[in-house]
Amino acid sequence: MQELADALAERLGAPVAIEDRRYRMLAYSAHAEAPDQVRLTSILTREAPAELAAWLDAQGLPDAQAPVRLAPPSALGMGPRVAVPIPGRLGYVWLVDDGRVGEVALAAAAETAGAAAAAIRARRAAERTERALVAGLLRGEAEAAAALRDRGLRGPVRVVVGPDLDHRRLVAGEQAALFAGTDAELDALGLVLGASAPRDRLEAVPAALQEARLAASLRGRGRVVRWERLGALQLLAPLAGAPVPEPLARLLPHPELVETLEAYLDRAGDAQAAAAALFIHRTTLYHRLRRIERIAGADLRDGDDRLLLHMALRLRALG
Repeated sequence: MQELADALAERLGAPVAIEDRRYRMLAYSAHAEAPDQVRLTSILTREAPAELAAWLDAQGLPDAQAPVRLAPPSALGMGPRVAVPIPGRLGYVWLVDDGRVGEVALAAAAETAGAAAAAIRARRAAERTERALVAGLLRGEAEAAAALRDRGLRGPVRVVVGPDLDHRRLVAGEQAALFAGTDAELDALGLVLGASAPRDRLEAVPAALQEARLAASLRGRGRVVRWERLGALQLLAPLAGAPVPEPLARLLPHPELVETLEAYLDRAGDAQAAAAALFIHRTTLYHRLRRIERIAGADLRDGDDRLLLHMALRLRALG
């Protein structure tokens, strides 16, 4: 797609952009002239502003079969354009309408639009095949692992689960996707995801699906939640949503005591460290701990009681 945009731009000596049917940027040429605000936004976000998309729809662009000249209101931040529809209602080839876009330029753009249609259809077919292979891999099909390797996918890979899996850096399946890259690259996607621990071999990927699903259920803890960084929450994640045990339920009307208990247990019963974290005197801490025992009906010197309360606090944090 980028080659098509660059070739047409060189042929016309003018900027060219190719977008899909919802005005999401697929490719754009580089030119010296300063782009307008809409082109800058489209390049940076890969989609048109919502108000502009609505205006373009209102001009009948989705149903257009021939080139459409557009002169948007200045408030939309877009200069005059010519939209050349990609056959099959698959998108548009965009030209800047500087008054020199004649029949020759439109014919060249239509030729590019035809080639773009073929490229989009081929990519969609490849994506359908890829989705089927990822689904097969997650079901444990060895043939799918071999086919994905033939397509260039190598470990280590993570299984990821989230609301938006249609990203160019993800090898998407129906309910999950694969990501092969560094931690920094995963964060740079800017997506809300639950991610399994990495697997070196594709054949080991099916076991990672449940990790990704459980991590995704905890995604309120961060934009990308990595399974291997969850610590004890790996054991507790399957219990998310379980009823709060009665000893902790009795404490919930007393937020100050809940905060004190959590600070105390998180520091393995180190009173000095807990008091420092809470910015209170140790005498105050001991007074609160006695109240906690009395209200909860628990003994903080008893290992089982401490474990129950600590697990209950962590489960409650899972929401």
